[in-house]
Amino acid sequence: MKNVWRMHIKPDTKAGLTRNDAWSYCVENGIIGIGWGIEENVGPMLSEEYLLIASKVYKDNTGWKRAMNAFIHHMKLGDLVWLEYGGVYYISELTGDAFYDPKRKDLDLYNTRSCRIKEIGGLDVVPGGIQTRFIRGSAIQKVNDSILQQYTVSTYFGKTTKVRAENLLKYLSPDDLEDLVGLYLQYRHDYKVIPSSCKPTTKKIEYTLIREGSKGKIETAAVQVKKGNVLLSVGDYADLPYDWVYLFGEDENYRKSEVNNVKCLTRKELIDFITTYRSFLPNKITHWLV
Repeated sequence: MKNVWRMHIKPDTKAGLTRNDAWSYCVENGIIGIGWGIEENVGPMLSEEYLLIASKVYKDNTGWKRAMNAFIHHMKLGDLVWLEYGGVYYISELTGDAFYDPKRKDLDLYNTRSCRIKEIGGLDVVPGGIQTRFIRGSAIQKVNDSILQQYTVSTYFGKTTKVRAENLLKYLSPDDLEDLVGLYLQYRHDYKVIPSSCKPTTKKIEYTLIREGSKGKIETAAVQVKKGNVLLSVGDYADLPYDWVYLFGEDENYRKSEVNNVKCLTRKELIDFITTYRSFLPNKITHWLV
C-alpha cells in the first residue's frame, strides 16, 4: 500500500503575488512545494545540501524540523498527497525527490518535489476523514487510517470506492455525522429537531431537540458530535439546562462520569441504524455504501 499524506500549500508570497499564483505555478509545473528559505546567496541545490545550511538557521524551529523530515525523508516516490485549493481537492503522486531553488522565493516555494496532480472534486466526493485534516495541523500530515488509504489509492487510479456500513463513519464529514446522529435520535428515540437551534455561537452543542415524555411532559435534549479522535468529557455537559444530553465521538473517546442525563452514543448504535434505515437516509450519506 502506498503512503498517503495531507499537505497544506499556503505560502507567504511576496512582491504582489498571491496564494493563487503559487497554486497555479504548482499545477502548471507539476510540483508541490513549501517555504523555509535561507537568506544566504546560494543557487539551486539538492535537499541534503540545503539541510546542512538550513539546520543552522532553523535549529530551534520545531515546525521546520517536522516539515522537512516529512517532505525530504519520509515522503517516498510514488506516495500520494492530498491537496486542497478553493474548496476543490486533488491527489498528487510524487515523481521526484526534494529540491531547493531560491528563484521561487516570491512564491515561497523554495522546497519542491515533482509530481502528477489529479483533480478529485468537491466536498461531496471526498471523505470527511480527509476534509477534516485540512482544518488545522502541521504543514504535512501522514494519513494512517487504512480505510482512507484504500480510498485514496483507488480514487487516484480511477476506481470506484464503496464501503460497508461498519466503515462508513470515516467517510462522513462533520456535518454529515451531525445529521446522522440527529436522524438516529428522531427515528429511534422519537425526538424532533429544532432547526433554528443550530448556531455557531453554541459551541457546546450542535442543536437541540424535543419529544413528548411521560404524562405528556415535553422533554428537551441537546447533542454534541465530534469527528475523529476528540475527547468528550461527560462532566463538561452536566450543567447544561436540558433533560438529556447526547454525545457522540467518532472514535468513542469518552471520559465518563456518573451523570445520569448525559448519554454517550456508540458506533454500533449508529451502524445498526444505518443498516436498518438505509432507504430513509439522505444520498450524501448512503452514496458511499456498497
